[in-house]
Amino acid sequence: MGYVTLEGLPALGKSELLSAIRLFYPGQVLVLPELVKEVGEREGLDPFRERDRLNRAVLAALPRRQEEIKKALAQGLIVVEESHLAVHAAYSAALGDGDFLAEFEKLEKKLLWPDQFLALEAPIPVSLARQAARAESRWQVGRELLERMQGWLSTWHARRGDEVLSIDADRPPQEVLVELAGALGLAYRSLPAGEVLSYLILLGRPAAGKSELIQFLRGLPPDERAECYHLGTIQVLTIFLFCGRSSSRTTSGRMWERAGSSPPGRRRTTT
Repeated sequence: MGYVTLEGLPALGKSELLSAIRLFYPGQVLVLPELVKEVGEREGLDPFRERDRLNRAVLAALPRRQEEIKKALAQGLIVVEESHLAVHAAYSAALGDGDFLAEFEKLEKKLLWPDQFLALEAPIPVSLARQAARAESRWQVGRELLERMQGWLSTWHARRGDEVLSIDADRPPQEVLVELAGALGLAYRSLPAGEVLSYLILLGRPAAGKSELIQFLRGLPPDERAECYHLGTIQVLTIFLFCGRSSSRTTSGRMWERAGSSPPGRRRTTT
């Protein structure tokens, strides 16, 4: 997959989804935060009132970010960057910031661009509602500005001939995460199958301690449980047949008698 960026309207979940990707796919992917926001937060800059200072800081940080991407690609990692410089250019166009657009045009052909553009997609009202819920007033963006930004960015992608893969973000987050991981070609890596048992059948007489053993095993740290007992995360699927309820006490009694014992609460009678 190589170098991928994830763009989209504010508050659609880019940062949150990429945090999950970073956590659950270690050793496969390098996730990089949005450069503009990272720089703005670090320098304490207002993205609308301090455009000149923000632009200078972003351009100063850009070479290091590009080197970080190249280094990770050389190590065989998938690099996923939240947003990209053209998104900042799109906001600059929407705000009438011609100075940054002039710098962007100089840099555009020199930069390393993604192999794949991914975009979270949802109607603007969804973005506005989630921005209000997020309550980060410094980075809040209104409808009119978002419309102008989207128009510029769409034109930029079309001019370059980019194929932008859209992911519907107006649905439950777990569904978005599954599609994003699939689009990135990521596969979850659990412990090798040979290290833990897939199934374990636990047999024992009533009151022999089966439940207590399960409780003990569940309470162990996962590493200790895997190393000492060759067990992964424990999920109890069923209970031994004779411990369940039968539809008929007569049937239940016959089952116990065939097993060579008497059912609980009854003595075995020989006639």
